[in-house]
Amino acid sequence: ARWYPNYLPQVLTIDPSRRWMVQHAFTGVALEVSERNSWDTALREMAQMQIDCIPRIPQLLALGCADRRLEVLEQQIDPLFYYPLLQELAALDAEEISRLRALAPRLKALCTTVAAYGIPSTLAHGDFHSGNIVVSGDHCIIYDWSDACVGHPFFDLHTVFLSNFPETLENERIHLRDTYLDAWTSYGGKELLIHAFEQSKPLNALHQAVSYRHI
Repeated sequence: ARWYPNYLPQVLTIDPSRRWMVQHAFTGVALEVSERNSWDTALREMAQMQIDCIPRIPQLLALGCADRRLEVLEQQIDPLFYYPLLQELAALDAEEISRLRALAPRLKALCTTVAAYGIPSTLAHGDFHSGNIVVSGDHCIIYDWSDACVGHPFFDLHTVFLSNFPETLENERIHLRDTYLDAWTSYGGKELLIHAFEQSKPLNALHQAVSYRHI
């Protein structure tokens, strides 16, 4: 909030021992009922924060952000797939669990593949969707950072933000994807960024599963 006072609610006080905080009231129009260009604004702001935070990873981890970097995510696959309560919590039968565990080597290899694209880990919101964004003037306020972590930046777009647009709105989804990826061109050309984005989709689902097991 101190780093990005225009993009986050401002904090009045915190109680670290109980992980409580009080924020200033903020107002705005919910993104989901806003003009379409506001969606572009939200994506550009999020991308800019993420790029700015790349050198701040040590500070973010020191502040308590969960570590979901790809090399850490890879190490969390087996503990997740062999979690004693997996069958009960995930509502999977024995055959489904066996199939899931058989995916572990592919997912571990995919962590290495996606990392090789060279998109750096940084701040991730974890629940970046239109219900957690309001439009205030010429910028957006992004709130509800309870799932914040250090991880792959592209995860914030996959399941959450783009889920507002069904596959029947494919052109809209592509426009939003490209708007976000345009901010990352210093890390690769458009074709590379799109490949990295598509390859990271399954890992986003893994990321979400690890996050909610933690919760």
